[in-house]
This record gives sequence, C-alpha cells and structure tokens, in this order.
Amino acid sequence: MAAYKEALAGENGAPRQKTFDWLCQQYYASKRFGSLEEITRVVKRRHLDSVRDTAFQAGAATRRVGDLPFAGMTRERVRKLRDMKERSMANHRLKHLSALFEWAVKEEITATNPCKGVSRVEYDETGYYTWTEQDLDKFERHWPVGSRERLAMSVMLYLGVRVSDAVRIGPKDEAADGASITFPVYKGRKRLGKILTLPILPPLREAIDACKAGDTYLLTQAGKPFASTNSFGNWFRDDVCRPIGLPECSSHGLRKIAATRCAEAGASEYEMMALFGWDDPKMARVYTKAAAQKKMAASAAGKMLGSVSPSVPPEKKPNKINAKIAGWRTRQDSNL
Repeated sequence: MAAYKEALAGENGAPRQKTFDWLCQQYYASKRFGSLEEITRVVKRRHLDSVRDTAFQAGAATRRVGDLPFAGMTRERVRKLRDMKERSMANHRLKHLSALFEWAVKEEITATNPCKGVSRVEYDETGYYTWTEQDLDKFERHWPVGSRERLAMSVMLYLGVRVSDAVRIGPKDEAADGASITFPVYKGRKRLGKILTLPILPPLREAIDACKAGDTYLLTQAGKPFASTNSFGNWFRDDVCRPIGLPECSSHGLRKIAATRCAEAGASEYEMMALFGWDDPKMARVYTKAAAQKKMAASAAGKMLGSVSPSVPPEKKPNKINAKIAGWRTRQDSNL
C-alpha cells in the first residue's frame, strides 16, 4: 500500500495531476498568485489549505478533499464546504475557492467555476465602527490643530485613504501649489498600479502646516514614519481614541464616515469610486443606498403629515394647560 500511494503521488511526493492538491499547487506557482501582496498570499493559502485537509465523504469512504479530483468539486460540495464554517469565515472560504477556480477557468485548466451560483452566508455584518459627528467633535475638542493626533485624523478623514496609504504619503507627494496630492495606491500595486490624485481640503491643509514636516505626514513620537499599518492602527486606537472616551473608534472608521458624508451630500457612485479608489461601484452603493434611504424616509414622513384631509381635523388631546383653558369661562357666562 505504501508503494501504491507513492506511485499515485508521483515523484518527490508531488500531488497527482487533476487532484485538488495539484490544482492548488499550480495556482500557488502562477504569476497571478505571485502578483498578490504577501499578506494576501498567506491568507489565501491558509483558506485553501484548510479546504485541502478537510475530510469529505466520497461514496462509502471518507477522503481528504486534496486527494479528490478537482473536477468532482460540484456546487453541492462547495455549499457543504462553505457550511462547515460560520459567518464571515464561511464567506471567506467561498471567496478564495471561487478565486482559485476563476483562475483555473482563465488558464483553461477547467471549464467551469463550481462556486458560481453559491450564495454567501447572510448575517449582520457591521464591520468597523463608523464614527459619528459627535465623535469627531469630541476628538477635535481634545486634540487641537498642531498635534500629531489631529493630523492623523485629518489625513484619514479629509483624504479618505486606506491606512496602508495614509502611513506612506507625505510632502513629497504634494503638487507644487500644495492644493493636491498624487500617490500610488498601495493595495494591489503589483497588479493594478493605480495612481490617485486627491485635493487637499482646507482643514487638512491647516493640520499639515501646523505640524513638523517629515518624509511622511504621520510620524511616531520619535519623528520617524510608522513601521507598519498595524503599528499606526494600534497607536491611534489605544493611545489616541480610547484615553479620551472613544473606545469604539479606529482609523478604519474614519474612512467610513468620510464616505457617509459624501453620500449624504449627494455624491454619485462614480464620484465616490474616484475619491476612495474603489474599482467596483458595489462599495459606493453601500453608502449611497443608505443615504438615499435616509432622505426618502424623511421625505415620506413629511408626506404622511400632508396626507391628513382638511375636512377631518386630527383629534386633539388637551394637555393640562389646554384642559384648563377649555374649561375656563368668562364671568358673564359663568353666571348664566
């Protein structure tokens, strides 16, 4: 049996062709996979390797998914694999499986993507907490213009950039007149090479000019750029927001309130895509839909008031003062 398994595995323990293991190895060695960010590659491997090692019922026997032919990955099996995980993890598994088969279709390794038509798991997904206007007021009262903390908030809010861009941009990226900033978007830079040009709004300009210049706008206490997005995010949440009574607030949530403000001010989906660097209108639609619902609800509520017929006046329930007025009579009437 050992020799038989060795023969099936091929030389050096390489997976047999047409198995799910083999398909994953081809994907990991592809240019498409190599073009992804390191952290993205790590996450994809973790999810796909989890699928490979999953025990699955194949006929009367229980087999490891990686040892099964990938052609046998039907929509029904994808659903079962999805349902082995909960909530967001189920959707992540589905997402990375679909990306694997989408690549395989483009490379003509297989004809179909079995994940097509398999729905995501629905659940209450709120993500990062979205700042409120009251949160911003409280923050600005505590951290004045001229502080590193106020500059960090202003960069995130008034540029609407991701944290991965916020920690890298600086004076070197500004236009000669200081009215705009141009920089390469860090996320997907190997694959997309996207460059954004964004206006520097007056509140941000004021915050920048009030702070000591460096290679980047956002600097540590030692005056150096942050080593990573995590180090900046942890500092902003733990040392900036929590001590002033904003425990739910984070740097990610500032981008969300920026998008909320734009949508409620009437920005179109494509305007928001240009500002926030989104490739798909789906993200912008989340905010425009919420803003539209808010406006339409307010409009509908006003129409409810206007729908009362003038011939049928609404019944008034007098309060204590009105009751006294209603029962009051003149001296002459009271003597009748």
